[in-house]
Amino acid sequence: MKEYLVQAILIDNTGRNEIETVVDSFKTTDYQKTLDFVMQRHKISSSYLYVAMDIETEEIVFRSKVNKYAF
Repeated sequence: MKEYLVQAILIDNTGRNEIETVVDSFKTTDYQKTLDFVMQRHKISSSYLYVAMDIETEEIVFRSKVNKYAF
């Protein structure tokens, strides 16, 4: 089974420099289910970047700033 790394990265651009902080990071075999879980955790903020990467090939399979559960 393929393994994926799913991350939620908080992006703070309130200062002079943009700061990115990984706040959630999961290894999983079902990146879509894990992305749903992570997006639901952060549905009140629009300052996150969501990334899913195939661990073996290091290919990005999903990358978005859009949270489908956001208000």
